[in-house]
Order: sequence, then structure tokens, then C-alpha cells
Amino acid sequence: EPKAVHDEKYSYFSELFARNVRLSTYWFVAYCVMLYAFPSYEDLTNTDLDLTSFMMKWALIIGIRDFVIVAFFYYMWHWFLFDSPWASKLKRLKYNQEYPPQSQWDRSRFWSLCTTFIITANELGVIYIIKTNPWLLYKTFWGSWKHSLYGIFWLYATPYILDAHFYIFHRLQHKWNWKLFGLFDPGYYLYKYAHKHHHVDVNVGPWSALSVHPIEALLDVNGIFIPIIFKYFAIHPIHILFNKFY
Repeated sequence: EPKAVHDEKYSYFSELFARNVRLSTYWFVAYCVMLYAFPSYEDLTNTDLDLTSFMMKWALIIGIRDFVIVAFFYYMWHWFLFDSPWASKLKRLKYNQEYPPQSQWDRSRFWSLCTTFIITANELGVIYIIKTNPWLLYKTFWGSWKHSLYGIFWLYATPYILDAHFYIFHRLQHKWNWKLFGLFDPGYYLYKYAHKHHHVDVNVGPWSALSVHPIEALLDVNGIFIPIIFKYFAIHPIHILFNKFY
């Protein structure tokens, strides 16, 4: 029986390098989506376009686009880890050497796709806000050195903001160990009726990541709104999309 292999050594620089490699995939996907499957700056700031028709058109485009992206990446990772010629060698790196049953994968896939629709709705919400407040958006990412550094800074700041956002909303769904108004522990009920749904997958795979209850999805995957909340800084479409895909 092969045993799981885990390196206990930790290197700050190797982790930083690995983090930037991971981030580069999100930047790349966000950039491609911005070029080919996101409203143009001109359309977003054109007040003459019919808002209802504009939103319906992009609801369809974004819904299909998000489904294709999620299906491609999650099926790819699932195949690589469990069905590819390298799966047997990768198995020894798992904490749990057993593969989960097909029923778990089917369940996780269904709820992940449900979460995808919520993520799509969030992006449409941001687009609506920008469409009705076009001053929030700026057009050119690269400009003067100050302008460029501004855009790059927010791209690098985004992961840390979203990590804090995720921690806070994830922590809220576990026991708070104190009662609100002395009556009840909100975290107990959030875990029981929402977050526990995610922890059913004890032997996780790629599809487990987004397999959450709709209540948790509404709490956890709304990071795309963060640039809008910070209304004192103008945003570029790449910031919006990177917040989404990270």
C-alpha cells in the first residue's frame, strides 16, 4: 500500500513563487474573458443603449461562458487526478488514499454548477451597477507610470482582500461560541443549514470546491462586488474579472 507523501518543510519564497504561478492563471483567464466575452468599455458607458436588452444579451453570453469555463477546468482537473495515466502516481499524494464514490462526484458536480449560476448573477449585478454608474470605470489599464502602478497594485492587493473576505464569511458559518442577544448562536445554524452541505465531501476532489449550499454561495462568492464597494477608486474590467475568477 503506497503511503501519502507530504513535505513538512516550508519555504516563504517557494510559497510566494507558487502563489504567483497560481495567480497568473487567474490573470490569464480574466484577460482572455475581458477581450472576448465581456462588454466593451464603449458599451458599458453608452447611455443610449437599451438597458433591458443589454442585460438580457449579456446574461446569456456570461451564463454560457461561465458554464464552459467551469466545466473545462473542473473536468480537466478531475480527469488529470482520477482518470489520467498519471492518476495512480498522483494517488500517493492524497491524504485519503481511497477514491470517493461516483455518487459524491455527481452530487458535487450538480451543486458546483448551481454555484456557477450564482457567480454569473453576481457578475451581472456588477455590470448593472457600472452600466448605471459609468463613472466607476476607467478605460486604459496602461498609461503613465503612476496610472499603471495603480492598476497593478489593485491586481496584487485583490487576492489578500479576497482571502480576508473568504476567511470572515467562512468563519461566520462555524460556531461563534457566543449567543446573539443572548438568544442563539448564528454560526451554529449557518453551519447546520448551509455550510455543513459543503463538508459532506470529506474525500474531496476538484468539484468539491464550489459544491456549496446556495446560502453559502451568496456569502462566499460575492467578492466580485469588492471593487464596487470601494467606490473611491476607479476600476478596470480586469479588476472585476480577476475578483471573480480568483
